[in-house]
Amino acid sequence: MCADAGPGSGSGPGPDVREHHVPLLLDRLVERSLVVLVDRPERGRRYRLLESVKDYARERLRAAGEEGDTRARHGTYYRELALRAEPLLRGPHQRLWLARLDAAEAELHPAVKGALARGHLVPALRAARALARYWLLRGRPAEAGRLLDACLAAERTHRAHRAHRAPPAGPGRGPHAGERIAATALATAWRAGLTVWEGTPTSAAGLLRTAATTLDAREVAGHDPLGHAHALWFLAAAQMGAGDVPTGEQLADRALVAAEGLGDAWGTAAALAVRARHALAHGDLAAVRRDAERAAHLFSGLGDRWGLLQTVFPRAALHEIAGEYRQRPGCTRRAWPSPRSSGCGPRPGSGCAHWAGRRSWRARTRRAGNGTPRPCGWPGSRATAPGRPTPGSDSAWSRAAPATSPAPKSTCRRC
Repeated sequence: MCADAGPGSGSGPGPDVREHHVPLLLDRLVERSLVVLVDRPERGRRYRLLESVKDYARERLRAAGEEGDTRARHGTYYRELALRAEPLLRGPHQRLWLARLDAAEAELHPAVKGALARGHLVPALRAARALARYWLLRGRPAEAGRLLDACLAAERTHRAHRAHRAPPAGPGRGPHAGERIAATALATAWRAGLTVWEGTPTSAAGLLRTAATTLDAREVAGHDPLGHAHALWFLAAAQMGAGDVPTGEQLADRALVAAEGLGDAWGTAAALAVRARHALAHGDLAAVRRDAERAAHLFSGLGDRWGLLQTVFPRAALHEIAGEYRQRPGCTRRAWPSPRSSGCGPRPGSGCAHWAGRRSWRARTRRAGNGTPRPCGWPGSRATAPGRPTPGSDSAWSRAAPATSPAPKSTCRRC
């Protein structure tokens, strides 16, 4: 647990404990070895209960009839943590907040599931969508998809029950119907986009189009305009993997208009990065240069290293096509972040995964050849012939490159 629950969050100390007394009480418990203090620079100060102490505390809470209320405040804290962390995953503090969510990961699923069990659908949907970005950056889209599936299934069940009861205001049109419609539409959009990231793009085209239609409801942009703009971007990025290019281009244009209208620099940069890839596919090099350079400038100003990685592929391809090899990001590695330094795991098949994989790939082949550069056509050479293996098949090339007989030094100026 963490001792930084802010005032008014609904997840602070109980009514019998004043908030400013919490640090002193925790220090006393640490001195008596009832609580373990874990102090890490990247994750902050955290307190952990021993399993035996946790079981005893749970029994006492149950005996006092306070277990339900304590669990509710515990879940509220972690759902609010997810919502607080989500915007901070898009900026210079991205790595810090990834580490903080890593430390709290065991509590995140129960917090969302607890809200579903109590019928609090909107808080659960919002928290699940916020956590989807975290798990996506950590390279675990399937985990985000499972949590969103549970939330959306609960929402469908709740909607069916309301339709059977048919209240006077009409099915689904209660006082908070707009919030529920917006939360459901945004969660649906992220779930559809995650289908592509999970590696099943062939079955995603219809889901993506349906999800894009749900975003047209006026309640979505009205209740969460920033979430609406980012959902459009996420669907546009996913459409590139599903093969529906025209729909993806339209969504990217809509995301750009929405983000610029809100003054959202991150959303603008993300939409521009997707547009640059579409322009590259069309061979519009002027548009690639314009959109990719602007996106890189915005991401750099925000300090978002994951965002910068999204601009590497179109800029690198542009420089290679134009023969600007010295300006190519792969030739000036110090100017570009690596997935490890950004704290994120790249998605297999994406541009950032290609460059990150190739970097480690070339390092291994150098070691296999005692530091001797490889000639054109070898793995790690920029002039590798078409059909070269993907970064995921490095081990086969490492076995094919004998360490005892390195290849002759390359004479190619591009390597």
